[in-house]
Amino acid sequence: MLSYDTAGTGPPLVLLHAGVADRRMWSGVTGPLTSAYTVITPDLRGFGLPEPGTGSYSHAGDVAAVLADLGIRHATIVGASFGALVALQLAHAAPHLVDALVLAAPPLPGWPWSAAMTRFWDDEDAALDRDDVDAAVEANVTQWAGADPAVQAGVRQMQRRAFDLQLGSTAEASDDPVDPAAVAARTLVVVGSGDLPDFAGIADRLVATMPRATKRVVDGAGHLVAMERPAEFAALIAEFVGA
Repeated sequence: MLSYDTAGTGPPLVLLHAGVADRRMWSGVTGPLTSAYTVITPDLRGFGLPEPGTGSYSHAGDVAAVLADLGIRHATIVGASFGALVALQLAHAAPHLVDALVLAAPPLPGWPWSAAMTRFWDDEDAALDRDDVDAAVEANVTQWAGADPAVQAGVRQMQRRAFDLQLGSTAEASDDPVDPAAVAARTLVVVGSGDLPDFAGIADRLVATMPRATKRVVDGAGHLVAMERPAEFAALIAEFVGA
């Protein structure tokens, strides 16, 4: 079972963190939401507190197990970056669990990634191949954390924890399918105007593909909108869920 926190009362919101983070990334978002919602913030397997374990597992299946543990039959699922992909996977695999989706800078399998993204992956892989975890952490901070020193410090701490858990682990996440056209849940796709162009392109693709998707751009924000502009992101969630 994943480790998770719950706070507040009201309809359930599940917040799934980015791949450079853990549930601590939501610290500025949860407070404004807990007066109207039950906010659930799990650490995905291999991030934050849980040990990855062994063998194959499904991130979406893990999230479904958290909902079952809490007796929640359906919820709004909010995801940031990699967490947004997990949210899409859950909506594909178990649509009855998903009332609505908020996807902040989601990746998309099969996307023709830019040279900037492939250079980042090459740099991260090269650092890990030479066992220079610090360099791999800094590559992620540079790529994803923007210019705010507080966001950089948070990503540095959380990404290091993720590498400590994942490196050498024999656990392997399954490659759960995603078919955006088959996801009928009402969906808000959020991107920062300062993020890599890949993510604006993916947002446009999802809006064109998903039956009930709309897009919002947060002016001046980068990839991790929820960390850079937490109050604004919380307001977007509340506005969308209450619409």
